[in-house]
Amino acid sequence: MPSFDPEPFHSYSLHGLRVSVPFELPGAHSIPASESYDYVLRRASEPLPPPSADATLAAGQSRSGAGYQLFTSHDVHLMLFPDCCDFEAAGSEVRYALNPGAEPTLPGALFANAVLAALLGLRGVPVLHASAVALGGQAIAIAGQSGAGKSSLAAALCTQGAALITDDTLRIELTRGGRVALAGVQELRLRSGAEGVFSDGTTPSRRTGDGRLGVLPLRVLSAPLRAIWLPRLMTGGTTARLELLQGHTRLMGLVQNLRIAGFCDTVVAQLLPGLRELAAQVSIYAAHIPRDLVLSESGRRQLGRAAESCLLAPSLGVQE
Repeated sequence: MPSFDPEPFHSYSLHGLRVSVPFELPGAHSIPASESYDYVLRRASEPLPPPSADATLAAGQSRSGAGYQLFTSHDVHLMLFPDCCDFEAAGSEVRYALNPGAEPTLPGALFANAVLAALLGLRGVPVLHASAVALGGQAIAIAGQSGAGKSSLAAALCTQGAALITDDTLRIELTRGGRVALAGVQELRLRSGAEGVFSDGTTPSRRTGDGRLGVLPLRVLSAPLRAIWLPRLMTGGTTARLELLQGHTRLMGLVQNLRIAGFCDTVVAQLLPGLRELAAQVSIYAAHIPRDLVLSESGRRQLGRAAESCLLAPSLGVQE
């Protein structure tokens, strides 16, 4: 019988899931306590066991270089983050063990993003490595691996009247009525080079455990997804350009930007039907953007106009 440290619990809605965790999650949407949760996270008071002999490796190291391993055996999933912490999920119960010397705030960020994305992916639910904002009641997702400019571009659009839906991890709910971008962690985590995007000093902010600037702009919980940008950051230049992708390049852009980049072929095959449906319904753009455009007011206005233009354009995602 596993033992747990007694801790107060907090309830949140993340990626369409009701979760209970033993710490506060800045930027997550709080909900009333409930008797029923999709996942309950607890801290184990002993190290988690290693993968069993019959465990299957479901994911490995991501293309961004962030190390993790995900093993699954008999509906028990073990996700290992070397030098940080490990997670074990069995049904709705998830427990974690923090490695000695690890930053104590990191398990919250890992659970809210990578761990929940992995658990959803193993259920066949696609989750993108993306931020998303709502403008005029419609959502634009910005998808890419670490360093692609997701958070800084989302921040720039938030300065132009957009509301943040999620940063870094995006679940898109596919329904008969369309596709909806669901809220994840609604705190923009900006690297040092993008901190100047919010320069008015009025937007709530904090310093995160990994040294980034955490910013809390205007937020909404969901919006119909209209477009996806795949950033192609450029050195030099002053003009942003959106290139509408066609044919199989749309689907490839989604597969290449799953939140869990190292999923094995078996898991990716389970995700393909949802990704194909999404590629057929949403306009997907290669966004050619000068790297420093977000740092100037005129550049941010230009990005805002680009976002408005793609929301006003006819939906072309179904063309082949």
